Amino acid sequence: MIRIDVSFYGEISDRLGRERAMVFAADDITVGEIRAELARQDEAAAILLKPQIRVAVDSRVVPDDAQVASGQSVVFFSIVSGG
Repeated sequence: MIRIDVSFYGEISDRLGRERAMVFAADDITVGEIRAELARQDEAAAILLKPQIRVAVDSRVVPDDAQVASGQSVVFFSIVSGG
């Protein structure tokens, strides 16, 4: 079993009321599977399913079919994050 640490930035963390979450998987997992699992766990996390929400793995923006392995950094952010 692997553990994926997930961070939320900007509007996403504001809506969820938290900046971090954990996802557990039997093996490597895709970004899309992480989105779906987080939305399943928390109704407010349905925001993660919106197409304007992007994901970076180890500081690189990736598509939903990108594989995520244990120890990698996963960050969800909005296209319009400001800063």
